[in-house]
Amino acid sequence: DGGRVVTCAGESTRMVWNATTGEKLHTLVPPTYHGPDRRFGFITRGVSMFPDGGRVLGWGFEQWATIWDTSTGRGICELRRHTAPISSAAVFPGGDKVITGGFDRKAVVWDSRTCEVLHEIADVSWMLEVAVLSSGDLVATMSSNGRVTVWDA
Repeated sequence: DGGRVVTCAGESTRMVWNATTGEKLHTLVPPTYHGPDRRFGFITRGVSMFPDGGRVLGWGFEQWATIWDTSTGRGICELRRHTAPISSAAVFPGGDKVITGGFDRKAVVWDSRTCEVLHEIADVSWMLEVAVLSSGDLVATMSSNGRVTVWDA
């Protein structure tokens, strides 16, 4: 909606700001957060705003991603399927799905409304980056072996 900006930095610090005034509206903390995991250093890896501005996806070394409501700052759900840290995530153009990719060699496509797994994509090495093509029909993954693969979403 253009009215909010989301930032991330440091040890799970994800914040929602008023884009016009610069006022901090919310600090987003995962519902089950118990402090940083020192094995992996900083936990926060990234955030991605949904197209309507009403939700935000955050991910990091927690091995799960969280979807928050930007108007309340409350967690809507945690996306738990990975068995290793999440390295990248993205929101689909329509906001109906998200994808997470991790060091467990898989990418997971989720229904963003029900928070259910739609399907998994397996690879032979770590998923370093995931992206959704603008049509929303395809996703791309980049693995630690340097290979970029395009998949059906």
